[in-house]
This record gives sequence, structure tokens and C-alpha cells, in this order.
Amino acid sequence: MEKKILEIGTLLKTDKQGFLVKIANKNKIKGRLKDSVDYLVKQYLKKIGNDKIHSIWIRGSIAKGEAIENISDIDSFCLIKKEEDIDKAKVSEIKSEICKKFPFITKVEMSFIPIQNLLNESRYFGWRFTIKTQAVCVYGEDINDKIEDFEPSRILAGKIQENLRKRINQVKEKLKNDERKTKVFCSWIMKRILRQGFILVMDKEKAFTRDLYPCYKIFSKYYPEKEKEMKKVLKLAIYPTSDKKQINRILDDFGEWIIKESEEILG
Repeated sequence: MEKKILEIGTLLKTDKQGFLVKIANKNKIKGRLKDSVDYLVKQYLKKIGNDKIHSIWIRGSIAKGEAIENISDIDSFCLIKKEEDIDKAKVSEIKSEICKKFPFITKVEMSFIPIQNLLNESRYFGWRFTIKTQAVCVYGEDINDKIEDFEPSRILAGKIQENLRKRINQVKEKLKNDERKTKVFCSWIMKRILRQGFILVMDKEKAFTRDLYPCYKIFSKYYPEKEKEMKKVLKLAIYPTSDKKQINRILDDFGEWIIKESEEILG
């Protein structure tokens, strides 16, 4: 029996001025998911220290009110007051405690970005884009209004695209050296291929998404000849395989095609 793919996910549309409109909202985080986020904030403050923290943010399905228990994870990041090393042991401790206390949470993502670097340095453009379009502030100062608006254009696509060749090469190396995490690597790289596929057509669609099914569907609208290949990528992102030959075959064929297409269109 073929595994089911849920046709879920949303698009960020544009306002009258042509800028992307955020749909993530703090008030959409409810019930047990809100309890888990509130507890995460307390752990950030307790174990990282409120003297180090500028603000705490949630992005992804929880921030949009679309999370599914036992499927969705908590995507969080923290803006810190100055650039410094964060105790990795404490970060691991927080992640473990959240998943233990709230077993319907599959995983916790935590990142730390210095606030001044984010506001002033070009290498943090992706994080500024995330705050403006996909994340909500759940503690501290909301800096949304300090960040420019974004128009879904080819210029924006070029700025937010990942270095997919680098990512694919990283996964190929990991597949050689780590037998235990093949499925993890498979899902991770297939998600990036899906999102790169959407970025290729973002300016035509005049919208934005990171959600997997809409990435597949809209990419296929503009590249119908590649629909079957992208559907395989979607399936492996959701239901990863431990078959390294299958993964490498897709990376060598479709992965290489999408890299070259991106280089030609986005530079």
C-alpha cells in the first residue's frame, strides 16, 4: 500500500504593494502546543540566562497554527545580546527535557544569533527574511518593524537560495561515513531540494512557502516534465529511505539538474 502524502501547507501571499504578508501569529499557538512553547521559553531563560537573551522566536507550523501533534517539531531560535559561545550541553538538555515532558513534540530546533549581527550584516539576510515572513516573537523585543519588507522576486530568490551543491556533497560524505543516520540525511537533503525547486519559480508565483507539499505542487506547475522526479523527492522527504543507492541516484541526477537550473536562472 502506497504511503499517503498529506496535501497540507500554506503560501505567503502579497499585499497591494507586492510585499509578502506574514501569516504566523503568536495567538495561533494554542493548547498543549502553547504549553510546550511556554515551557521552552522558561528553559531558555533558566539554562541560557535572561541576561544573554534579547528575544526568543518560533517559526514553522506551530507559529502558523498548523502543527500536527506527533508529526510537527518546534522550530525555535534565540537572538542573543552579544556574540558568544553557548553551552552545547545545556542546549541538548533543553531539547531532551522538552521531548520528554511533551512526547507529542517530535524534535526541537534551537539556534542562536547575535542581534547586532542579524540587523547589520549581509550574511544574516536569511534570518532577517525568516523573522519578517515566518517567525513570531514569544519573548523579548519584537524587531519585526526594524526589518525591511520583501517582494517575491528573482533578486530575493537569489539571496535566499541555499548552496545546494555544498549541501548535497555534505550528505554524500555523511552517507559514506555514518550508517546509523541514513534516513535523517535523506529527509534533510530532500527537503532542501524541494525548497530550492520552489525558489526557482517564486517570482512567477508571487508567493513564498517552505511547506513541502506546496513546494512540490507549485514547482510542478511550472516544470510539468519534472513532476514525477519531484514527487519522488517529496516522498523521500516525508518517508525517507535507508537505501543509499537510491538517495545517491536522485542526488546525482535530479539534484544535479536543479543545481544547474538554479545557476542558470538565479546566478
